[in-house]
Amino acid sequence: FIQGLEEEKPVHLSSQKLLSLGFKFKYGLEEMYEGAIKCCQSKGFLKTDEE
Repeated sequence: FIQGLEEEKPVHLSSQKLLSLGFKFKYGLEEMYEGAIKCCQSKGFLKTDEE
């Protein structure tokens, strides 16, 4: 480690509390991935099938 930096404990994130309170996600995991891929393609970060 770099001098002066301490090891950080990993952070555990969970949506369980939100879900138990009735929260509903607007998009599923597949839809989020599709949106991210389309966005990256439109910005030229990923090639499309036509290229």
